[in-house]
Amino acid sequence: MALEATVILTQLAVLLLCGILGTILAHKLRISNVLILLLLGTIIGVHSQLFIISQTFLIALGITALVMVVFEGTMNFSLRQLEAYSGPAFSMTMWYLFTTLIIVTAGAYYFVFSSFEGGLILALILASTLAGTDASSVLLILSNGTGKVVRTLSIEAILNTPVMVLLPFIFLQLFAETIGIQQFIAIITQIVVGVGSGVLVGLILFKALRSFYAKDLSSVSVVTGALISYLLAENLSGNGVLAVATVGIIFGNVTIKKKEELHTFSFSLSTILEMLVFLLIGIMIGGNIVYTKEIFIISAGVFVSSLIARFIAAYMTFKNDYTFKQIFFTGITMPRGIAVAALIFIFSSDLYSEIPEVFLNVLFLVTIYSIIVATISALWWDRYVLTTKK
Repeated sequence: MALEATVILTQLAVLLLCGILGTILAHKLRISNVLILLLLGTIIGVHSQLFIISQTFLIALGITALVMVVFEGTMNFSLRQLEAYSGPAFSMTMWYLFTTLIIVTAGAYYFVFSSFEGGLILALILASTLAGTDASSVLLILSNGTGKVVRTLSIEAILNTPVMVLLPFIFLQLFAETIGIQQFIAIITQIVVGVGSGVLVGLILFKALRSFYAKDLSSVSVVTGALISYLLAENLSGNGVLAVATVGIIFGNVTIKKKEELHTFSFSLSTILEMLVFLLIGIMIGGNIVYTKEIFIISAGVFVSSLIARFIAAYMTFKNDYTFKQIFFTGITMPRGIAVAALIFIFSSDLYSEIPEVFLNVLFLVTIYSIIVATISALWWDRYVLTTKK
């Protein structure tokens, strides 16, 4: 037992070291660390069978990462800060969700799931998972960018994260059971219980933090509150992700002592979890994909459909305000990050055995494609748009 624990700790230490080095390299190249970590994990997975960690640990790590990323994303949802750009960003989020659920669902069904039982629901789950962008990746890739386009993209990424981590679980319930009035009642119940649990935990926790602050305990209390809200909602048959999102929104819009210090702690914890999740996904998924011509064709087909959906959403949102170059840039900048990674992590567990392997493989490759295209688009934006401004 002691030897097994030592082996697991050694594996985690090696992974964290790889994560730190990969992140440093990504920052120097000014690209998203998601791409480097996924590729690094894939290389490790292809050439090594040393990283064997229990399913229970992987599920717990994936859920914790999902909780932290949702909390981190929604705690930045400050109503005052978002006021100036929330209009176009919210419109873009809604249009992108709408076009994705139609166009990407059709593309995923045609290219991937047409021969599967329940293929349409599987395509809908995949599409909803791709309906968001990653805020940290957007900020890093566009670190040299300024102006309303970049700011709108950043705000949009904050807005769409809670939506894209909530919808897949709702559609999964439809996939697992026969669609009927009872299922829709169950979905409404999940939403109500999720929001209620988040409000309850959020108000109790942050009322306490307002009146009492301890440097060591308060930071841990914030993370504990996010986890408790998730577990409370799930145990009451509610939606844990929605509960965490509710706590995060409350945190982002109330006055709390030393809020920045509390934010720093949760951000540091999220960074560690992100490194582990990206590397382990690369090892588990990327390292085990059979890279045939077929998998590249079907994943490229899904990615192209997502580009079409994104461009239509950008055009419908900004046709009266942006130039064609700005619309085109917005339409191809859609990097995926930790939210999609955490969903891949959870879907790959035995809890969701109904999810086929090709679903995970396509989602993994589309995530890589999106980051590569977003990085190239940012370079184009810097060179041909920003530098030509007079």
